[in-house]
Amino acid sequence: MRPAAAAASLLALCLAACAEKIPPAPLGPGVAIPETRSAPTLGVLPLADGRPAIQHSGKKPSLLVFLVWNSRTGDYVTGENAFQGSVTEQVTALVSGAMSGGRFGEARRMDVAAPAELAGESGGDQVPGDQSGADRACRASGLRFVATGELKDLYGTLHEKSYLWILPTPWAGAAGWNRKRSDPLGVARLVLRVRDCASGALVFDRDLRSENRYVHATLSEAAGLALTDVLQKLRNEMLPNSAAPYVPAPAEYRRDLPAPPAP
Repeated sequence: MRPAAAAASLLALCLAACAEKIPPAPLGPGVAIPETRSAPTLGVLPLADGRPAIQHSGKKPSLLVFLVWNSRTGDYVTGENAFQGSVTEQVTALVSGAMSGGRFGEARRMDVAAPAELAGESGGDQVPGDQSGADRACRASGLRFVATGELKDLYGTLHEKSYLWILPTPWAGAAGWNRKRSDPLGVARLVLRVRDCASGALVFDRDLRSENRYVHATLSEAAGLALTDVLQKLRNEMLPNSAAPYVPAPAEYRRDLPAPPAP
């Protein structure tokens, strides 16, 4: 093999090995789901999945190989395999826990299919005289309130710009390497609605979003932390008089605080 071709192969292997790894992580780290002690009054239907296709497939920048110059520039985005288990099932369970014991009473999941019309107040096939799928759930469950919603976004992302080059000559060799990565960005967004089954009125309608950078997190962890932030916002809505402080991220993921020492 010629020296230039061998160098190109070596560079390609080096950059491929240095690609961002996205190990699977649990969702909602640090979220405590309260134990239900009384009869539920709020039913939480499975969330509809409204995430764009890229958040299912994931994305990583391509490796560009130009003989003795190799580069990787672009965005990493987490996909479905960045999380452990079914994303919508886990988020539905966490939403139910965050809402339980709050302004609408104890909550429980309703194990039924999540047709698209449950995420909104219009669209989808409707039965004559029936305002929405939430009304049907009200009649079927006998509960006072029914919550419906849609998972709009849940992903971690970062931008990378890296290159590696080598210049072999018969007399000497030279090489260069550089890699820059942005802090991981976690994004989560939920649309949630609660219908009063007695009056048919929409009593809760929120679009909850979090978008933060987490300095010492993996991409999967950044997404999970953004979801935790959204769940805490939802919990504060359920318990508006709670004395619990609102913290957007644990100290170890905040740039304005020093990272804790390694164990």
